[in-house]
Amino acid sequence: VVGFAFGQMTAHDLLALPSVPLRVTPWRMLLLEGVQHAMSAPDPTLMLVDACPGAPFCPASTVETRGLARAVARAGLHVSGCAKGCARPRPAAMTLVGREGRFDLVLAGSPWDRPSRTGLLPDLVQGALDAL
Repeated sequence: VVGFAFGQMTAHDLLALPSVPLRVTPWRMLLLEGVQHAMSAPDPTLMLVDACPGAPFCPASTVETRGLARAVARAGLHVSGCAKGCARPRPAAMTLVGREGRFDLVLAGSPWDRPSRTGLLPDLVQGALDAL
């Protein structure tokens, strides 16, 4: 089994896999049939974080999401570029929602819920999460 952070793989990642039958799992992983050796995998914490593509890949997003998600990765975190919540359309323990180049923090809710903190600059997000 090999996993991919945020459920995303590049063409390079795909070409690096052995040429064997594979199955897609619902857990951001591929099951490589018949492979007996270990393969590299992302940080396990990244497998527990949801993050949309964010800016500049999504026109609805005003913030970059994946870099921040990697920097502050923790279980139950959802980083959303906007209030639509495409990467996780259900509640999360902590959701960072991009708005006008900053982040709002929603605790135990969805991106469209009322935030407990608003207007966090990306470089201040880590401190806000550590204070919880």
